[in-house]
Amino acid sequence: MKKICALLGLMVPALASAAYSLSATEAAVQEAVLHDELDTYIEGGQSLIGKRLDLPAVTAEAVSQAYVHGPTARFPATLERAMLIVGEAASGSADGQTVSFATANAPAVRAYLPPGLAAAGHLALACGRMALADGIPTFMDCRDGVLAGKQEAARLKAELNGFYQGKPTTAPVSQLAVNISVYARLLPPGHGCPKDVDKCRQAVLAVDAASRSKQLPAVVRRFQKAGLDLSPYTAGAAANAPGR
Repeated sequence: MKKICALLGLMVPALASAAYSLSATEAAVQEAVLHDELDTYIEGGQSLIGKRLDLPAVTAEAVSQAYVHGPTARFPATLERAMLIVGEAASGSADGQTVSFATANAPAVRAYLPPGLAAAGHLALACGRMALADGIPTFMDCRDGVLAGKQEAARLKAELNGFYQGKPTTAPVSQLAVNISVYARLLPPGHGCPKDVDKCRQAVLAVDAASRSKQLPAVVRRFQKAGLDLSPYTAGAAANAPGR
């Protein structure tokens, strides 16, 4: 899934009077970006939400293919690592405690369900570990990954709002805020954000790199004028500068 935002990118006290009000377009792009981040996370893509949760994502199909010949040095019989396992539940595979994912070939992939979660449709489970059970990769200590993602998306939005009020934040959050404003200033009329996600995504993806680079200094100056704490962003930009 091609994301709206590969928009990732220390702290000094912000001015007490710092504040920045989002324009209607900026607010729309922010909503669309957060929506896309959550969708990407739930589908098993690389996302800021997954990174913040320290949950590398893997599809059930990829796990099945990895263990088609049994455990190996690269894919051991046990993995003591939290991860997000995503995929479609196989029809009629749940017994109230476990569910099997629909995969093209053997081996099947199985997971223990958290209490109260229905084993139907698309599943995204945040699981603490994996072990082979009778040759079947089985994920254990699982919780509802969708709920975890929604909660993290809400925290991310709260941190963005804090940034606009002059509160210190992390480099990825300040980078995200900068890029949201850059894209918002370059979107054409009728961009569709945030109501029409597909149309919004296409409008954002149509913004070219040269235009983004040209717009970036103006956004940074506007944030600085508002007294926002850009130290995480500027530190990251300096570290990634050519020759460093």
